[in-house]
Amino acid sequence: MSRTIYGNIYKPDGSAWGAGIIQFILLDSFEKSNGVVVGTTHSITLDPFGYFSVNLETPDTGTAHYRIVLPNSEKQHVYISAGASMDIQTLLTIAESEVDPSELQLLLDASTASVGFLKVHRITNQTFLSADQWHDIVFEEKVSSESTDDFSFFDENLVTEDKSIIISNTVGLFLVLGCIHPTWLGNANDTPLVAVRVITSRDNGSTWVEKRCLQVLTEKGRGADEHDTMPYHGSIDVVANEQIKLQVQVSDTNLILAGVQNVFDNPISATMTFYGVIIP
Repeated sequence: MSRTIYGNIYKPDGSAWGAGIIQFILLDSFEKSNGVVVGTTHSITLDPFGYFSVNLETPDTGTAHYRIVLPNSEKQHVYISAGASMDIQTLLTIAESEVDPSELQLLLDASTASVGFLKVHRITNQTFLSADQWHDIVFEEKVSSESTDDFSFFDENLVTEDKSIIISNTVGLFLVLGCIHPTWLGNANDTPLVAVRVITSRDNGSTWVEKRCLQVLTEKGRGADEHDTMPYHGSIDVVANEQIKLQVQVSDTNLILAGVQNVFDNPISATMTFYGVIIP
């Protein structure tokens, strides 16, 4: 049995980590129906777009314990079971979850599990009236073909609908993946800061809690009219009626969120995806 891991690796500034090396090191031997698999190391050179694909040995049942060494020498321990191909961001999200990663991997792969999905986009530009404050991202589209009834916008389809607030209609454990597209409208070589986070509320919005594994910050020199991609990923456990927001903070209001019109056919300025297991 085996599993293919694939995906793109990006530098902190959002550019592809072309020609970097990613390693998968098997730490614990395990038995399979055709023999014993002992410690092996897979070293893969990323292509110019930071992409790679590798097929890893897994036991017939249970998980294999691997250490991932990223191009910047950062290390992550992961537990991989046999199954369908998995992207590297999902695998790293599982590694960073506060839930035991081996149990989470098996839970997500369980063929009998009830799963939920949500994908939302902000398509038009989002500007910020003030610097150094958190601003809600107001989404504009819920992709119906990639969403279940387990999530909805606040007061969805009513005149009071608020697309900056996502409501959980279930109890479960979900991976959260997405990105924002910062665009700098200021002077070349300025170094504005942009940060993104996910917050949740279980008391109808009276108090909000920042999710520790869903925080990303970038501060770098930018060229005039520079576009960037800033991914984020993590995991959350939700209860029924929990409210969820994506927020962004900038140090200069010349930094906005905008899709790249002259490159992509369907540009977006921000996106967020949930997928995971429903707990009965």
